[in-house]
Amino acid sequence: MKKITLLLLTIILISCKNKSIDGIIIGETLLAHQSLTENRKMENLINEALKKDKIAIIEIKDFPNGGAASTYDLGYVLTQIIYRIGENDFAEILIEIPETERIGFDGLIDVGLEYGDNDYDGKMDNKRMASEFPKLSKILNKQKTEEVLYKNSYWKKLKCGLYKNKSGEIGFQTEEVFENGTFKNNFLTSIYFDSDSLVIIKDLSNVVDTITFRNIGGNYHKDKNYIYEHSERSDGGYIKILDVDFETFETIGDCYAKDKNNIYLIRYGKIENVDYKTFKTVEGIGCFAKDKNGYYFWDEKIKEEHYSDINEIIIELNKKASK
Repeated sequence: MKKITLLLLTIILISCKNKSIDGIIIGETLLAHQSLTENRKMENLINEALKKDKIAIIEIKDFPNGGAASTYDLGYVLTQIIYRIGENDFAEILIEIPETERIGFDGLIDVGLEYGDNDYDGKMDNKRMASEFPKLSKILNKQKTEEVLYKNSYWKKLKCGLYKNKSGEIGFQTEEVFENGTFKNNFLTSIYFDSDSLVIIKDLSNVVDTITFRNIGGNYHKDKNYIYEHSERSDGGYIKILDVDFETFETIGDCYAKDKNNIYLIRYGKIENVDYKTFKTVEGIGCFAKDKNGYYFWDEKIKEEHYSDINEIIIELNKKASK
């Protein structure tokens, strides 16, 4: 009898709660974990959040929910608010929120996009923040990276973009990507020299000048002494010093570089089979280029019968390269 009474009381209390607040739906599990007072508070917070009140948005993120499926429902509430406000406006709010208060937003947005029904079609959306809310992803991933760097790995970012740990090592931040699609931050502390077919490895700390080190485009970097390239790989890759003409080296387009003597391709180095004087490429078209002899994808010459497949790229390349 007590169980029946308790069940009836629960049903009555739930029926008194608001399941939808100005069109924002509260999932059943989250609703069941709320007291009537908490539900009224949630109603007020949602109304204020829709008015772009950052304090209300923080409180929704931190709202007691009972964990498990209730957390998914809370994430769903948050993503509905983001859609209603718009990503651009929510991004501006997020930037104004102190970094310490941003912790937790990424997880809620992730589950809200994956398990929520933000388009109200009766199905889980199964979406990802990186593609659905790229601006928010950039802000929150940067925050997450800084947490890893400062709290877990003890690496501190320098003004030049390199990192330094408590032992005084200099590191170049990269990512190690695993087969399941996950990744972790990695730091390269060694550098490779190519010298007369011999590979020499030295500590980055003993080579790089952190005062003048800077990115000069794509994977290329420069300090007062050397030109560097980060060769990307799934394990994080490696950094090497390039044997190029220091004074004239510059990046061109998305994938190439040149000095007074040669054309270079990221990850591959000097290209032998192109005409230096007429070689052209531009930004925004990827690893395509041309010279007097034809068109190239990376360092491979494209056969004329395939020109129709890249017609838009050819038009863009000819248009921009002629300026």
